[in-house]
Amino acid sequence: MVLFCANGWFSPEDFGLTSESIRHALRFDLLGSHGCWFVPEVVPVSGDGDQTSEYSVLATDWVYQHILCLRRFGCLDAVDGSAAIEAIIQHQVLSDRLPEGRRRVPLPQLLYGLFHTLGMDPISDTYHALVILECFGALDRVNREACIEGILRFHHGRGLFGSVRTKDGLVIKGDAGDTAWAFESLRMLGALDRVPDLAQWQFRPARFYRNPAVPGDVVQLSWFEIEAWVCQQRLSRIVAERERHPSAPARSLMEP
Repeated sequence: MVLFCANGWFSPEDFGLTSESIRHALRFDLLGSHGCWFVPEVVPVSGDGDQTSEYSVLATDWVYQHILCLRRFGCLDAVDGSAAIEAIIQHQVLSDRLPEGRRRVPLPQLLYGLFHTLGMDPISDTYHALVILECFGALDRVNREACIEGILRFHHGRGLFGSVRTKDGLVIKGDAGDTAWAFESLRMLGALDRVPDLAQWQFRPARFYRNPAVPGDVVQLSWFEIEAWVCQQRLSRIVAERERHPSAPARSLMEP
């Protein structure tokens, strides 16, 4: 339900919820038993790949959905965001050292300016962090220029994001998710004008479902193809709006 409401697919009323009922739950139930819903939690993870030691992640991928949901419900002011802000802001990589306890990577300098929370995909990590900070009005705490340069460091052109070094320990798939996260991050930072080929960006489905017996025949339209198609349509609209009103704030890809 959180994901549906946060993404605007359903309204609170569709679930029989009102702002007052949500506030009541926050006051008398959720904050006591589900504090990690609103403050990123440090979660231990077994080592992966060549790593043998354990490390921890900051669960921003879980928290940002709840924060977006509360904002959509008009109840974000019922949550104290100070702990979340302080937990996240220290995970922007601004030196050659990664945040303490997080996943190690062979080339930490590549992450300069980005956020390192889950530790696999810095494009995803940065988007989740920026969403939470934006919701709580704390984007001014971000080293904006370093973050912009960090995102664009992994841009290969036409909206394709991926690693820039082999065996860098990162997993940037270059699919529609990475492209949308990068777009939204640059939008929040007011840096879409730093992308000269924005009108040529493409959203690439993560996977296709094809019938091997009929080359080129689609037997089932996958969620990944729908996601990419919707983002592509919305980008076209955003680019057209920016051409008509270049000084106006850019619309989010998440807006219908």
